[in-house]
Amino acid sequence: MNYKTIPILLLSLTLLTNNLFSQEKPNIIFILMDDLGYGHFAVNNDTLEVEDFDPYFVELVDKLEGYSKEDALAFSKRAIPTISKLANEGIVFNNAYATSNLCSPSRMGIATGILQNRFGVHVNADKNVGIPQGAHLAEKIHGLGYKTAHIGKWHLGPNDPNAKVGKKGSVTDELHPLNNGFDYYYGYNHWGSQFYNSDLVFENYEHAGIQTEYNTDTFTDKALDFMMKYIDDEMPFYVQLHYHAVHDSLEPKAPAKYFDKFDSDYYDLNNFYAHLNGVDENIKRIVDYLESKGELENTLILFSSDNGAQAGGSYNGAKIGSPLPANAPYIGTKGTMHQGGVRVPLFVYWKNGITAPHTSEHLVSTMDIIPTSIAAAGGTVPTGIDGKSLLPIFIDQNAPEVRDYLLFAGRHAGSWGHLINKTFHTKPNTEKNASPPAWAVMKEQYMLRFTGEMSPNYHRDYPSGRKPVFELFDVKSDPKETKDLSALFPELVIELGEIFCEELKTFATPDGWGNDNWNEIKSSLTSDLKVLHPIEDITVEGNTKFNFTIPIDTFVHQYCDDVTYVASQSDGNPLPDWITFDAEKRTFVGTSPSKSDELIIKLTAQNNNLQEVSDVFQFTIKGEDEITTITSFDFKIFPNPTNHSLYLQFDKNSIFTPLHYSILDLNGKSFGEGEVSHGTIDVAPLENGFYLLVLIKEGQKMVYKFIGI
Repeated sequence: MNYKTIPILLLSLTLLTNNLFSQEKPNIIFILMDDLGYGHFAVNNDTLEVEDFDPYFVELVDKLEGYSKEDALAFSKRAIPTISKLANEGIVFNNAYATSNLCSPSRMGIATGILQNRFGVHVNADKNVGIPQGAHLAEKIHGLGYKTAHIGKWHLGPNDPNAKVGKKGSVTDELHPLNNGFDYYYGYNHWGSQFYNSDLVFENYEHAGIQTEYNTDTFTDKALDFMMKYIDDEMPFYVQLHYHAVHDSLEPKAPAKYFDKFDSDYYDLNNFYAHLNGVDENIKRIVDYLESKGELENTLILFSSDNGAQAGGSYNGAKIGSPLPANAPYIGTKGTMHQGGVRVPLFVYWKNGITAPHTSEHLVSTMDIIPTSIAAAGGTVPTGIDGKSLLPIFIDQNAPEVRDYLLFAGRHAGSWGHLINKTFHTKPNTEKNASPPAWAVMKEQYMLRFTGEMSPNYHRDYPSGRKPVFELFDVKSDPKETKDLSALFPELVIELGEIFCEELKTFATPDGWGNDNWNEIKSSLTSDLKVLHPIEDITVEGNTKFNFTIPIDTFVHQYCDDVTYVASQSDGNPLPDWITFDAEKRTFVGTSPSKSDELIIKLTAQNNNLQEVSDVFQFTIKGEDEITTITSFDFKIFPNPTNHSLYLQFDKNSIFTPLHYSILDLNGKSFGEGEVSHGTIDVAPLENGFYLLVLIKEGQKMVYKFIGI
């Protein structure tokens, strides 16, 4: 980089930023869809083909002899023209994630800009935790002179036990929107509200009665009423418009003005995209109104979804829940720790605040939405939160990343989509309660995922159960998560595991999730120290510089522990002067002597709990005196491990002469020696562990490592 350009760049950014805030404060509208999939969002699926769909979801659709995959893709591309136009004139964040694969935890992360696990909210069952007083970031926007409204789904905290009517949609006074930064509230505190005839809706503190009209239209009416009230007074507004659509149940038919645009032979497919188009048409009403008032260009619109698509519902009979493309090209659904559960559409539109429309690959989160709104309103984003302002990307599409990684922790369940069909459970609540816990770390294009133990008779692919697993995927080149790279990139696995380990220390105990699940999350990064991959023997030429590193995955250890390494000769004596061990890097360096020699080197790892484990390897120098230390004779040795004998199988053409042998442990302690004149060496009894068989033939020596059991 030419560092002389830095002052010029900073000056340019400063001038652009000053220009943004020299104008009047923007109006801000934050639109949140419920369960909208990455592949449902037309801007994301512009180049999507049927071949990119989740193959298992396609298989289920075909078995039902259901709707046309081509119709589903075509409908998705034309259902949201207004939303697509706004996105294409703004910034589309192609690498955006929800904070959770479930709606209530996700909304907690959005509201506070803090990863909800830090409050003890890991799954929907932890809903009673609620928002800590003063933590909703809308209070910051309100404090900047904005009139604020929340309309639609709230789903934060418990219901009011004293509510006389609409109890399931109520919220306690402490957690009520009017006590958390909002001037007006029209919505419900529940996972869903029927499209018609819901009794869960409240207006401010009062029950709003039965909502007979289509709720997408009604919520938009309330949002427009609020905007109209303040726009003529030149007071900036912040409106959270959080629709019920497209959460199930989707059976109620959308109004004909939306439904009649979709004409396949499959009612549920038409109806889903009609509900989605209903949102688009209502956003068009807002856009048209703002444009008529000359306010559109100075309005910041932020759009996203709370998690991935339900994608197939429970698949009872012909019910399809959210149809294809769902979360394509990614696999998984809401409730899973696949990409499809957490990767979401996200775009921003602000004509006066974005220098150039573009698609961004920055790693962003729904936690960034309200911090970005605070910054756009001229405020200072609070310190100590996880959410970041995306304003630098508005100004410069090549701005640095706002973060290095993202975390997720919770369930890995099929209950919220078609993956329930891969389990032995037919009832979503039963499957959900049997599902394993999971966590994941995203960094660049890599996702490390831990999935907890699967019990027998839970998953059809593992009818006898499955032990916990760590998997690493490159989701950019492998969106369907078919190639586990953990064995190829052990250092990356450990790096991402250690990130989660550090973050886990800040997580709070869940309020409603079972202790077994939480304990498995906590213990997922711990294990007894042991040798995973024995160290291979090393041979170097005499009078030669050498440098070799012991692989990081030689030992299984706790990511949360600091592991220290010590190297010595196998008998405990120090290494000779010509070889140096760098314990931090696990690297041996030096210059070999000219004369032939060999060492048995012992490497010992120790963790914080003072557990120790060692492995040995042979370090051979082929000296200039050409005395050869051979590493194999004309026979094979087996079995390994063994609990009684070792057998020597000779080449049929070899001439056998007696061999001297000795058996040592890794500390050099002798467990017997003698001559073998036949093909059997008795090694019993030995305790479990690593041992060395040293064979000498005509002055030549071979060291063979074996495991006694």
